[in-house]
Amino acid sequence: MSGPIVLVNPGSGPRETPVADLTTAFGDLAEVRATTGQGLAIDVARAVDGGAPWVGVAGGDGSQRVAAPVLAAAQRPLLPVPCGTRNHFAKDLGLDTVEAAVAAAKEGDRTRAVDLAWVGEECFLNTCNLGMYTAIVKERIRQKGKLPKRAADAIGIVREATRGHRLRLVIDGRPVTTWAVFIGNSCYGDSIGDLAREALDDGLLDVRIILANQKVARLRLLGALLGGRLHRTPVMEQLCAPRVEVETPGCGAMDVAVDGDVFRLCTPLRLRIEPRALTVLTAPDVGAD
Repeated sequence: MSGPIVLVNPGSGPRETPVADLTTAFGDLAEVRATTGQGLAIDVARAVDGGAPWVGVAGGDGSQRVAAPVLAAAQRPLLPVPCGTRNHFAKDLGLDTVEAAVAAAKEGDRTRAVDLAWVGEECFLNTCNLGMYTAIVKERIRQKGKLPKRAADAIGIVREATRGHRLRLVIDGRPVTTWAVFIGNSCYGDSIGDLAREALDDGLLDVRIILANQKVARLRLLGALLGGRLHRTPVMEQLCAPRVEVETPGCGAMDVAVDGDVFRLCTPLRLRIEPRALTVLTAPDVGAD
């Protein structure tokens, strides 16, 4: 039986993550290997088949998303090592630095069960987005290698603010006209600036619908975003449920952004929570199961 393994996706963050640096950081705690976004799921499965008691993934939210269902199916813990651009999932677990992840590896047995969310056959750990944000992510992908992610996002935001298209959807049987739909794995904070979650196992999808059928809706949306008061504006509605269905009348597929990756998925979109399906290693000062 092999020991723990940390798989490194060097190109997942704003700058390359050297494998040698992580090898030094983890020392004798785990074997550190390079991988790629395309081969990550295969490498995780190989680590599981080789008997690794847990698998670390050094990368961003997209890398964690790829590894999560493989490890959930094998009932092996995931150690998220924050080496991406934003690292929302790792930070929500208290793993906001590589040093924190190393401390969790030293403990080795402090674990927590968290929910997995699904849209069709695609898993997500943080968010699934429809509409405006999806177009912003596509712009980021188009500019990859040319501009930093944040600069590419800024271009996408400006374009969507001036030329974005409304979506006409049916959400759980109710017709809505929207600029964007945000669907979170577990409930997020009330403020647009509050991206953290206290609970990762509440069994709920947090659905925020940005309405586009009200008078000067786009101006109101932009004002709410700029003022950080989206939770208090009438352009947003919220619902929380363990399952949600999204239909697109007259359209058999749509672009969906899942933890920063964009997929063209067939509709209707069926979203669901798989309660406490994934075990994760946590920082020593974070409550364990």
